[in-house]
Amino acid sequence: MLTKAFIPYKGYFSSPFARWQGSMANEHAIILAAETAKRWLAEKRIDPKGFDYVYLGLTVHQHQGFYGGPWAAGLMGAGGVPGLWVSQACSTSTVAIYSAAMGVETGLFSAPFCLMTDRCSNGPHAVWPNPAGPGGQVISENWLMDNFNKDPWAGQAMIKTAENVAKEEGITRQECDEVALQRYKQYQDALTNDREFQKRYMYPVMIKVSKKQTIMLDADEGVMTTTAEGLAGLKPVLPDGVHTFGDPPGRRQLRHDRRQPRKGQVPECGSVRGNSNCLLRLRPGQAGLHGGSGLPRRTDGPRQRQNQSQRRKSHQDPQPLCRQ
Repeated sequence: MLTKAFIPYKGYFSSPFARWQGSMANEHAIILAAETAKRWLAEKRIDPKGFDYVYLGLTVHQHQGFYGGPWAAGLMGAGGVPGLWVSQACSTSTVAIYSAAMGVETGLFSAPFCLMTDRCSNGPHAVWPNPAGPGGQVISENWLMDNFNKDPWAGQAMIKTAENVAKEEGITRQECDEVALQRYKQYQDALTNDREFQKRYMYPVMIKVSKKQTIMLDADEGVMTTTAEGLAGLKPVLPDGVHTFGDPPGRRQLRHDRRQPRKGQVPECGSVRGNSNCLLRLRPGQAGLHGGSGLPRRTDGPRQRQNQSQRRKSHQDPQPLCRQ
């Protein structure tokens, strides 16, 4: 249980979303994030040197990322503040925030800053010398695409993990389409009143097109229109699968309370406090299963009915997946 760590109210921001190979496809993720954070801090009148640690969350390596955290700290105006590069596949941001929270909780530091950034477009291609290989042939890796297509431990692609979870939980193609459409409707809600909801947390990024030209990206770019008919016409990514290119994992997911607060209800100060942590023990290729999704576990699917029957026969409770 976390009792000391919190995020100050409005002490956070998110850049707009840009589609694959969009406006930010060639931007250096660390430099762009640090410079954006520096502008944001200046507008908030927050002194970057007041932080005592910087966590850089970065999954896809960037040029000169070897120096990671300290470099990002210097670029955002916190030169001399120590930093750490955190990289943990799809959990990079949550691990960075959790690490910062635990540092505060244990008294290691009092005001850490988390800077999470990534550029999926135009990822790096790594090459390792291999003198012992046939003809000295090198070992190479496409940092993003190769790892999307195969988890070296699970031995399969990310999309296969999604299909494993769907099969385990008895999730149908129709249900996937319904969720995708609902997420799109929620996203449209966030655009009402001239993007009133988005503007509470979204901060524009400045992109240098050339030495003489810069553009300001202040809204999402490349979000595709979604309809029930359009989703129904898409083929599954994998044969006999339930996931298509229209499913929510590939789009921005937002939660939005439609009720409009009365004047004075939204506090001008306060905090977002973390009150628990969750550790999951899942089989390889099962990320997102049960507690891993953060959603209530389905109890009416074919696998669940079978499991419930087996548990009644054995009188054993399932092994807990989450520890608080």
